[in-house]
Amino acid sequence: MKVVIIGSNSFLAKYITREFVKCNIRPSLFGRSASAEFPDLELYSFEIPGEPIALLALLDFDIVIYTAGAGIQSGLKESSDLIYELNSFSPIKIFNFLSDNSFKGKVISFGSYFEIGDEREERYYTELDVALSNKPVPNHYCSSKRVLTRFLISAPVLPDYFHFILPNIYGKGESSNRLVPYLINSIIQGTEIKLTSGSQVRQYIHAEDIATIVLRVVNNEFPKGLYNLCNVEPVQIKELVKNVFKVMGKEDDFYKLNFGNNERADTAMPFLLLDNYKSKEVLKFQSKITLEEGIGGYL
Repeated sequence: MKVVIIGSNSFLAKYITREFVKCNIRPSLFGRSASAEFPDLELYSFEIPGEPIALLALLDFDIVIYTAGAGIQSGLKESSDLIYELNSFSPIKIFNFLSDNSFKGKVISFGSYFEIGDEREERYYTELDVALSNKPVPNHYCSSKRVLTRFLISAPVLPDYFHFILPNIYGKGESSNRLVPYLINSIIQGTEIKLTSGSQVRQYIHAEDIATIVLRVVNNEFPKGLYNLCNVEPVQIKELVKNVFKVMGKEDDFYKLNFGNNERADTAMPFLLLDNYKSKEVLKFQSKITLEEGIGGYL
């Protein structure tokens, strides 16, 4: 079996790469640079703009996994052109090219529950609900992820594909600007913590749980399509923050926090919730890592 991971320098790609290598599958990589953990893996240079995907090379593989993306970290200030190219147009080109060339393998890609948009009620979205949502979104990241998901439910011909719609991903090694590592580093360093109101309701999934289900799909035959991949239990951001303080042994300091001294675009989406019935029934998905265990893994 020949596997290629596109966007191999991404946080999620590193977990997926590690999972394959543990099972004696050595994937090839499309990325900016070689894997620091597995420097001997075959590397195809890929970076947008500048070095587009070598589409012809993909025909040599059985499994194509697309993890490249842009726009999730607001602090990077990436251009709207780059966000749409990486999140929408490049994967669409890949799907169309592989379809036009009668690709017989599997293609794995990722969506986001941020595609739902401004949901004001505690409603759990099925895969089709996410794909058809027309609620307002706050930025190009949400819109660009929507473009790909809608393409996948609309394209007349596609190779076998598995498009995983994900909630918030977390795990050791993610960007230090993300909420959990930001909190941990701030607690350790004793620096001021700036937070939103904390009223947003979210779901979280550890990157290792995602990598596990990707490997399962690669090794087994399942119906292609969209799958919500998540822990169904919601958590309010304020409770997540409390959990981090508890794991750090600083629970008393949690009550001294000043919530509401920071604003983020995602506060315009009070509820983001996925229904994971399909992934549980069809893929037998079950998260192995609890939120408390996942937070502890950073330490």
